[in-house]
Amino acid sequence: MSDGLRKNVTYLLDRIRSGDTGARNELLAAVSSEFYQIARHFMNHERRDHTLTPTALAHEAVIRLINEAALEQSENRAHFFGIVARCMWQVLVHHARRRAAEQRGGSWKRQPLDDALDYLAVRGVDDPLRFDQLLEELGNIDERQRAVVEFRFLLEMSVRQTSELLGVSERSVELDWQKARAWLYSRIAGV
Repeated sequence: MSDGLRKNVTYLLDRIRSGDTGARNELLAAVSSEFYQIARHFMNHERRDHTLTPTALAHEAVIRLINEAALEQSENRAHFFGIVARCMWQVLVHHARRRAAEQRGGSWKRQPLDDALDYLAVRGVDDPLRFDQLLEELGNIDERQRAVVEFRFLLEMSVRQTSELLGVSERSVELDWQKARAWLYSRIAGV
């Protein structure tokens, strides 16, 4: 994302929070390509026969953002993109739940999100629904650690990109990432 677009997103979020109804459409138009890139990233880690496309995932996320008034609640650019990532993740989780329900109680087969699961030492998370629960629990304990997991793991952002989005030092991101991985591992391993 260019510096100009970064500043524009922040400016448009400020306008949205102050009640400017036209700013919502401007923001969604300005970030549409980023939405698609994020959705494509998520879909790259899904099974090949998935019925959602990146475009459908991006559109569903936009609908949720609008219906849940998330644009008005976004505090800044980092918070906004965290909400976008969470929204897309929730769409995929909802889709997985619906698919599992349709299988008449058949067990969900492991479809690893990506090799980072091994890096996170969360081999026990073979179910996106369980991983979503863990992210929710982590967010209740430490919202910034949850955001770091979302940016670093779900969106595969670098430490530098994550620190810029969150407005904290790279060292803080590294520490949060380390703590979050340890917490996830302990929850999965039952330590």
